[in-house]
Amino acid sequence: MCVYLPDFILRPLIDKTIYKVRARVGKSATLDCKLFEGDGEIMFVWLFSSNFYGRFHEIDTGISSYVIPSVTFDHAGFYRCVATSLLGEDSHTMELIVPVQHVLKQGHRS
Repeated sequence: MCVYLPDFILRPLIDKTIYKVRARVGKSATLDCKLFEGDGEIMFVWLFSSNFYGRFHEIDTGISSYVIPSVTFDHAGFYRCVATSLLGEDSHTMELIVPVQHVLKQGHRS
């Protein structure tokens, strides 16, 4: 019996090309933590901070995509995904931007 063993084992490496996500109030938003590479069992943890330099707190674990079903202004801020395995870890921070929508009311003419 022949068993193939890889010559090297890769730690998690996250795709860092997406750094800003825009979502409107009331719409859904999905933040993805996509891996370029990584071997073994990988655990995902999502962290949030309203300020990039503020303290991040854990908001979810075990998933590579964080979904907000109905965005509010409170969701705006910075989301950090951390991918961890026995071989190491990688993290990526992205900003969720929730733009203010100005509603122009048309006046009645007499």
